[in-house]
Amino acid sequence: MYRKYQGNLVPTTKIITKYLNMIYVIFGLHLCCDILSVFFSYSLAHTLRFCHFNGIDAYEAVYHNQMFYYSMCFSIVIVLMYTFIGMYDGYKKIRRTSVLKNALICNTIMMGLVAAGLYFTKKNWHMRTFFTLVFMINIFMTFFLRLIVNKIILVIRKKTGKFTHPCLLIGDNEKASNFDRQLTYESKKCLFRIVKRIPTPTSEEDWNKIKELLASGEFSVAMYIDENIVNDELARIIRLTIDANVALKVLAPQFLTFHNPFSFGDYIDGIPLVHFSSHHFSNRFKPIRTFCSKIAGLGAVLVASPILLFGFLIVKLSSKGPALFVQERCGYNCKPFKMFKFRTMYVGADKLVEQLRAQNDSDGGLFKLKKDPRIFPMGHFLRKFSIDELPQLFNVVKGDMRLVGPRPLPMTDLKYFVSDWHYLRHISVPGLTCIWQVSGRSNIKFEEMCMLDIWYSLNKNWVMDIKLIILTFSTVLFDRGAY
Repeated sequence: MYRKYQGNLVPTTKIITKYLNMIYVIFGLHLCCDILSVFFSYSLAHTLRFCHFNGIDAYEAVYHNQMFYYSMCFSIVIVLMYTFIGMYDGYKKIRRTSVLKNALICNTIMMGLVAAGLYFTKKNWHMRTFFTLVFMINIFMTFFLRLIVNKIILVIRKKTGKFTHPCLLIGDNEKASNFDRQLTYESKKCLFRIVKRIPTPTSEEDWNKIKELLASGEFSVAMYIDENIVNDELARIIRLTIDANVALKVLAPQFLTFHNPFSFGDYIDGIPLVHFSSHHFSNRFKPIRTFCSKIAGLGAVLVASPILLFGFLIVKLSSKGPALFVQERCGYNCKPFKMFKFRTMYVGADKLVEQLRAQNDSDGGLFKLKKDPRIFPMGHFLRKFSIDELPQLFNVVKGDMRLVGPRPLPMTDLKYFVSDWHYLRHISVPGLTCIWQVSGRSNIKFEEMCMLDIWYSLNKNWVMDIKLIILTFSTVLFDRGAY
């Protein structure tokens, strides 16, 4: 019998907390660098442009007096751009992101945004060349300050061994050996260092040994290097790292076929090394995320109220029965909750599921029919543009769901889960949309859906959520993969 996931079997140790704090420290240093860079760039541009010793004239005074205001505004926008482009995701990667390239891209975009803003606000007296100079300087200033900070971190790593993640390497094949040599060679400048290496597990005894090592608190990251890994083994190592609050990097070629637009990581001989953050790290700021999701859900209800009214009227005019369909769904940690939808099927259609199960166009615990006879004509229209899902915004306001998270399945579908690891998709609060919704929707197979949901649950952040919401609008608008 499957035991529901009740939290980490191994509590967060001081060692794990130490390395999580290290991530925050490095992030804080890079963030300060990027903010200071904008202030320095503005100050330097001001000095170069108004280089005279006769006092400040009225024209120059505007840029001088507003120096803090402009610098602060530019800093906020640039930091947001850096966040979206992944300049603060270094803790997930073995090789650093190109700072100069990303700074060039973001600052060029800023030049365009400022020019467009000045044009549309008709502030013709502003010097466009001045702001252009600020951002041109900032490209090199960002690179220079980041270089200094990274050199300091590198010196600390070499002399003290701090600012590194102790890793357990699992694998005895050629790729694992190549990776071991490569990481050992780069260990002086790399965030990760291999402390212990063990063979690929082939027996229950091997898996128990891995479990003991991870639970010891000696490692903050596990690396599983075996390109022949199957989904059950992948799910098992994920489960062990979740229980131990340890991050995971795994060589998983099958992720190339999962259509994950957010999958990131390093490459070994062209094969992706997929990153899964620790369960503790992915659930940081959980109360804040829940509060923000409720507020966003409330705002979405107000914005979508005309569409909600439209959907209500369509159902009432198209089919006899209640406009809302309320069904028990599987929520966080397999806890059931009542989920709301606009009814798109004839009354009593849910009782015919088992009769139609043999015609299922999906697999596993996911039940989908391309030509479902239970759907009334206008129900197809509601489903095509996902209008039937909008009442779930009230579930978001209640806290049963979030805007982004694994889609909740009917409780009756759980009995068709063939492997224990399928339940791992419930370690996160369910949502209106998730990765598989923008990667093919109904065309995604059940195991792919589960793996994408698990990956999201362990790597979720507000940047990814915003990107997913934007992609969801595009997917729904162009009707990709819905039936």
